[in-house]
Amino acid sequence: MKHNEYKQLIHLSLYGELNEDEKKKLKEHLDSCEECRMELEQQKNFLMMVTENQNFKVNNELLKEARAQLRGALRSEQMKGFSLISFGERVLRFFSSPPKLALGAVAILLIGFIFGGMFFSKKDVIVQTKKQQFTKTSLLQDNTRITNLQFVDSDLSDGSVEFTFDAVKRVNLSGKVNDPEIQNILTYAMLNEQNPGSRLNSINV
Repeated sequence: MKHNEYKQLIHLSLYGELNEDEKKKLKEHLDSCEECRMELEQQKNFLMMVTENQNFKVNNELLKEARAQLRGALRSEQMKGFSLISFGERVLRFFSSPPKLALGAVAILLIGFIFGGMFFSKKDVIVQTKKQQFTKTSLLQDNTRITNLQFVDSDLSDGSVEFTFDAVKRVNLSGKVNDPEIQNILTYAMLNEQNPGSRLNSINV
């Protein structure tokens, strides 16, 4: 198993989500990996700090969703190795004959031109919006999705902890079409939005 997979097992172990085989693999890895032992201690300290806070309430649906995401990510990591090997074998078999080698070379050139045009023609636009101040309570109440939690300082001896995370939430914004802030967001969406329909709507506005 890869190192990141063991870190995901650490998260699942804190919620009692591991089967006997996974527990055994994690224990064997922890015996030989100091980094993962430190990660386990940090997660335990953080969980202890959260559970000691009586005002903190965990939404059962949110917890269930987080567990499902962790298990899905773990399965995805485990399947990556197999899928890459299988894909490589199919490619080698396809390009084994001379005519297909020539066809493959042309296809690779075309793909190179297409992706080159996409990457070099697209310019990033910096969108400036008003700064928002978030509190710990508002992040949980506004249906904000929190991912990629990383500890910066997990030493609890001074009574404080520092960590970073990615917070994503849906924003409902309305205003005049000629509002500079609205124009900035629409311009950014026109150049960076993955959905073609949304890009077209941004251009029309």
